Amino acid sequence: MISVLLVDDEPALLDITQIFLEKDGKMSVTLSESAGSALRMLDTERFDIIVSDYEMPQMNGIDFLKAVKARGVDIPFIIFTGRGREHVAIEALNIGASFYLQKGGDPKSQFAELRTMIVQAVQRKKAEEEVRLNQHRLQAMIDLHQMSAAHERDICTYALETAISLTGSTMGYIAFLNEEETVLSMYAWSKTALSECRVAEKQVIYPVEKTGLWGEPVRQRRPVITNDYAAPNPAKKGHPEGHVKMIRHLGVPVMDGIRIVMVAGFGNKRSEYNEDDIRQVTHLMGGLWQILKRKRIEAELVESEKKFRSYFDLPLVGIAITSPDMQWINANQKLCHMLGYSLDELKALKWSDLTPPEELAKELELYTRVVSGESESHTVKKR
Repeated sequence: MISVLLVDDEPALLDITQIFLEKDGKMSVTLSESAGSALRMLDTERFDIIVSDYEMPQMNGIDFLKAVKARGVDIPFIIFTGRGREHVAIEALNIGASFYLQKGGDPKSQFAELRTMIVQAVQRKKAEEEVRLNQHRLQAMIDLHQMSAAHERDICTYALETAISLTGSTMGYIAFLNEEETVLSMYAWSKTALSECRVAEKQVIYPVEKTGLWGEPVRQRRPVITNDYAAPNPAKKGHPEGHVKMIRHLGVPVMDGIRIVMVAGFGNKRSEYNEDDIRQVTHLMGGLWQILKRKRIEAELVESEKKFRSYFDLPLVGIAITSPDMQWINANQKLCHMLGYSLDELKALKWSDLTPPEELAKELELYTRVVSGESESHTVKKR
């Protein structure tokens, strides 16, 4: 549904234009009889496009367009002009109007042309916004990869604030899900949410079965949009006193294969959440999870290496690392002492060189079975 703000000081023209534009059910038209009234509407309402007459008392269409631009409202604008006012049309286009349309001629043809202009202007604006958001998200992904050495919380906070910007939200959060998908652990809140929240004791651990609307993305295993948070909903469980007031909410589950690993939630966008918001959040948070996953794997490898090194260096038992071709790669001091060789001397040999000839064939057979995967291990007594 395209929302149109139609501005003209002729009530009869407003009514007939509204009837024509709304007849197929694809546009919703709000009427204003003056530019001043329209500007006040822009303070509280959101529109996809403005269609304005030029000749109006107090403020004409050009001054109205300038006032809209001065407020930083980036919205498509179509201006009606009378015949012989080409200079008005040129000025309007130069200061940012999408199209101009001359009054007069066959009304049916003129309204059809206006409808086409509205659709084209809104689609072009949407395409431009999509390109801008995609570029923003891609830059954010580059930044996230460059931040891979940073603390996990810093990475999550950056991704969260970026997603808030991408969706036009005012708040957001990230929560991780346990492997059983039964418990959500709140990990990161946006700066705005933290500053506005007045809950005395902030809960961190939430059983999914006890969560309200924000737990629906886990239960339904899909993104969930709630554009009227005040409306009755059986999934609601209420808010603690001091919680940030919710007007709208978007919850997106982040998947790793078939498992939900985290939930990203956003709230209070000025306009309604839609599929474009879901797409931007899904891509960005999916990329965030891959970075976090890699960091966790790397951390586990480092920890595993530390544990192995602590065992390797213990003087209780001889330990060695060898290559598939039986070369010595490393050996601890205990094994070097047992064998009577230094580590450098061992590296110049193969372990088969230290095996008695009469035992070599049997030991090589056992070793081959381990290397080929037929056996997990083998034990031999050395002398």
